[in-house]
Formats: sequence, structure tokens, C-alpha cells
Amino acid sequence: MGKKAGSSWLTAVKRAFRSPTKDSEKKATAATRQREEQEQEEEEKKREKRRWLFRKPSSHDHPAPPTPSTQARLASLSVPEAAADSAEQRHALAVAVATAAAAEAAVATAQAAAEVARLTRPSTSFVRQHCAAVVIQTAFRGYLARRALRALRGLVKLQALV
Repeated sequence: MGKKAGSSWLTAVKRAFRSPTKDSEKKATAATRQREEQEQEEEEKKREKRRWLFRKPSSHDHPAPPTPSTQARLASLSVPEAAADSAEQRHALAVAVATAAAAEAAVATAQAAAEVARLTRPSTSFVRQHCAAVVIQTAFRGYLARRALRALRGLVKLQALV
């Protein structure tokens, strides 16, 4: 009837505050990326559904097919501008990933702190028992004090007779 190793609440708290190892970090980042990509896809699907909820499609939603002059302008875009756009996109993606990771870590830390607070707080039955013990001790000490005072009065009367 023993506990399994590592199942105590203290172990869980230690695990929550321990910095991850390099191997688990790589696995976590890959898993995090996949999860974020899935979340983005789901969010896009939700947005698409929401868009249809509020209004009917209009001609503004579907752009007109590109004209030859538009195609010529797009072809004349220089490569450095496209590279700058992709660098900005990569930076924005990196910032978003870092922000999501920081938010996830903050949530995990807050949950661990709440769990520690919940586990370190004395239970209500313990508090109730403690209050009952204090009341009993107070009554007993009062009884002992009255008994000692009665004995002292008896001694004083005895001395007065002698």
C-alpha cells in the first residue's frame, strides 16, 4: 500500500519550477510549433464561420481577378522587398511564438502556485480541532487556578487561627 515514487505534491511543484532539459526543450518546441499551427488553422476556420454569421458575402470579400497591368506590377517587384517582407514575417512569427511560450509558462507557474497554496493551507477540520483544543485548555487552566486560589484561602484561614 505504498505510494508510487514521485507522486507527492512536493515532487509536482519541483517539476513545475525546474528548468527543462535540452532534449525535452527540443521536443517541447516542436510540439509547441505543431500545436500553434493547428490552433492558427482552427482560428482561421472559426473566423471564416463567424464571418458568415454576421453578414452576407459581398463583392468586397472576393477580389476581382488580376488585370494584366496588376500582373506586370507584381512581376516588377524586386527581390530585396520580398526578402524584407519574409524577414518581417519571420520576426513577427518568432515574437508570436515567444509570447505564446511566455504566456504558457506564466499560466503553468500560476497554477503551480495555486496548487502549493491549496496544499499548504490547513484543512477546515484541523482548524476546528485546534479551536476546540484551545477552548478545552482554557477551561482546564481556569479550573486549576480556582482550585489553587481555594487552597490558598484555606491556608490563610488556617494561619489566622494559629
